[in-house]
Amino acid sequence: MTYRHPARFYSNRAGRAGQSLVEVVFALGVVSFCVLPLLALLSVGCVGYNSAIKQSVQADIVQQVRVLAGSLSSAGGQIPTTYYRADGTATTQTDTTALYKAVAQPAASPSLTSPAPSVLLVNQVQIIFIPSGQVLANEVIHVTPRLAQQ
Repeated sequence: MTYRHPARFYSNRAGRAGQSLVEVVFALGVVSFCVLPLLALLSVGCVGYNSAIKQSVQADIVQQVRVLAGSLSSAGGQIPTTYYRADGTATTQTDTTALYKAVAQPAASPSLTSPAPSVLLVNQVQIIFIPSGQVLANEVIHVTPRLAQQ
């Protein structure tokens, strides 16, 4: 029996299928060069998604205030300050999940661009994001009061 040194077993690379360290590092570099921009685009997409959700909720809140103003204007009532959750549902001031506050202020007079001469109430509505106090929307709404059913 002949003795072979263990280093001679590893010196013959012809029969082994493997990758060198340089090839592995190069492959990782190529993959990371392709994946990192995709992760950056994911972040941009999430920011756009959150912005779209906020705009949708703001539009929903303005619509709810418009309906409330229409029902109160025939009785000559003032639109109260209302509070809303993140999904746009109305809530109370004491609710800790309230994220938006809608403040309606009556305007001095209807604007000249009123949709119809029967518009009696014009309000300026501010939607305020409660945690930061930032005004997210400043809308002017024209409300046609509902006629009393006789």
